[in-house]
Amino acid sequence: MKGSFVMKNATARSRSIMRRPGVDDALIREHLPLVRKLARRRKRVRTSLHEAISELSARDRLVVHLHYFKGMQVREIGRLLGVSEARISQIHHRALARIRPFVDIAA
Repeated sequence: MKGSFVMKNATARSRSIMRRPGVDDALIREHLPLVRKLARRRKRVRTSLHEAISELSARDRLVVHLHYFKGMQVREIGRLLGVSEARISQIHHRALARIRPFVDIAA
């Protein structure tokens, strides 16, 4: 069911582009399969990324969440958790090393 949402969303975006003046309908139809393929790939990567993050330790997950989803800098995260900036950097790099294989397989 979610897959169909992704496909509908990609198709809706393509249709909104088609309504713009000066956009050739044939060009859009030609690229629609690529748009759909990219939407499916994006969904696979997001699913794998979510799975990888959920398998991290609580501390690693927190560091990743604060850095990427809350936009906090390493220094700010260190102050918040009461550890050094260098330690947060180590945790961050270790978390990325554990996440990377999941995303590489999905892409």
